Amino acid sequence: MPLMRAINAAFQRLDEGIDRQHRFMADAAHELRTPIAILQVNLEMLPETVDKHRLLVNAARLGSMADQLLDLQRMNLGSATFQRIDLVGLAARVTADVAPLATAAGDEVSFQTEAEQVYVMGDGDALSRALSNLIQNAIVHGGEGAQIRVLVCSDGRLQVSDSGPGIDPADREEIFEPFHRVAPRQHGAGLGLSIVSDIVRHHQGSVSVLEAPEGGALFELSLPTVS
Repeated sequence: MPLMRAINAAFQRLDEGIDRQHRFMADAAHELRTPIAILQVNLEMLPETVDKHRLLVNAARLGSMADQLLDLQRMNLGSATFQRIDLVGLAARVTADVAPLATAAGDEVSFQTEAEQVYVMGDGDALSRALSNLIQNAIVHGGEGAQIRVLVCSDGRLQVSDSGPGIDPADREEIFEPFHRVAPRQHGAGLGLSIVSDIVRHHQGSVSVLEAPEGGALFELSLPTVS
């Protein structure tokens, strides 16, 4: 009995620790949104320079990460609302929204689809931010002048590819782990792709990275379709 009580107490402390972690992540993400929004407004007021465009891209990535953390916490707590979503319309809107960032960075982004409509069940805000994260990731790591393509496949696959240097096959499994970075001095904290992976997992889907036809990286989200 003492052993059972000790084990039960340990499990209870573990549950409490996980709950505190979830609350902390949600509170931190919520508190970050205001200063990030202020930062973006102040950057918009700066004179047009290369540094301004680079900082705008980084600020947008910060904002997207904070929103994705909130999405993830909503899904962990079971408060997310899944609806029937047209993946083609969602991807087209997100691509159009992120396109100015690509243009400012000297890149080109295009949108293609294999079908007029592809339906999935999911949280539209969370999926939008996951796709936005992948496009911004291509902007940052694809290099100046990168060609970025967003493709919606008729079977529920969503691809983001670029013409950059790509990702070494040895690193493709680990890049979705929290805080993993391919190079020590690489941009970011190594959380963006991990959050994307968690969001897709909550949608009963999967995410993988391959080599793009252009030679760069190709990130593919695979989501179950509905009629």
